[in-house]
Amino acid sequence: FVTEKMIEILNDWLLEVSYRFKLSSYTYFLCCKLVKRSLMHMHNLSQDRLQLLVEHDTEHDEPRHDD
Repeated sequence: FVTEKMIEILNDWLLEVSYRFKLSSYTYFLCCKLVKRSLMHMHNLSQDRLQLLVEHDTEHDEPRHDD
């Protein structure tokens, strides 16, 4: 079950990511909104699983440049 506190922590992490990759504030807010909406539909997502998703993503935190 995803709590508001978990979403708040995730949003803080997204803010760090947006600074690191120099994203616009619009991109950050849009991402927060989409993530929250998606997580609200995942009733069986535990805090441990959410942390695994974030940890996995931070392993690949270099920007991708598609040409």
